[in-house]
Amino acid sequence: MEALYQEALQILDAPERYPLYVSDDERVNAATFGAGKPTLMLTAGAVSTLSDDELLVVLGHELGHLLCDHVLYQYLSRMLLSVGMRSRSPLVLPGGVAVMVALQSWRRIAELSADRASLLVVQDPEIVQRLFGRLGETEKSPEELREEAEAERGGLPWRDRMKKGWQFVTDAHPERHNRALAVEQWSSSEEFRSILSGDYPRREDDPPTASDRVESVVNTLGEWTLDRRAAAFSFMSDFK
Repeated sequence: MEALYQEALQILDAPERYPLYVSDDERVNAATFGAGKPTLMLTAGAVSTLSDDELLVVLGHELGHLLCDHVLYQYLSRMLLSVGMRSRSPLVLPGGVAVMVALQSWRRIAELSADRASLLVVQDPEIVQRLFGRLGETEKSPEELREEAEAERGGLPWRDRMKKGWQFVTDAHPERHNRALAVEQWSSSEEFRSILSGDYPRREDDPPTASDRVESVVNTLGEWTLDRRAAAFSFMSDFK
């Protein structure tokens, strides 16, 4: 596992080795958490069930979330939703629903970005698609996922469109056949070929991003909160 992890870190040019843990869970799953000190977690089921190539897909996907600062933005989005949903005003509810839909849409796009990181690690869309085929209740081949995606693009009955609309609002992940199609389309793009040839922006050449500014604000708020707590504790100690 460590060798696979180091390979994924090297291919994606990660700035550091993030802590990696294996949880005692027999389901096949993985996650990232921690905005300040990011951490990756794989389940025991994933480690014991998936092939080395499929584990590289999972590691690449989770590293993609970390390198794109998705963990930080997901944390902030949950804070916004929590604050917004506490209000009982009927004027706030429509806006809260709109924000929720927008955030869910962003989360699905974030998953597609992480899928691109997976593809950069294994450099074979069929390996990524094969893993997608194993994620649902029934296993499907890359060809079956492709046919399902093409059939959906050809049009759906209105009942199916209503179901898709509800999934769009409630589901954080795109459907696996759409993820498989997106991976296949990007694998044949000029951008993907340019990256594989070594033509891509280097981290040291990047200007400060919005993520850098957001992280700075979050750190400042965290320091302010700690200072306030320390001051309150000092006051309470003096009072006693």
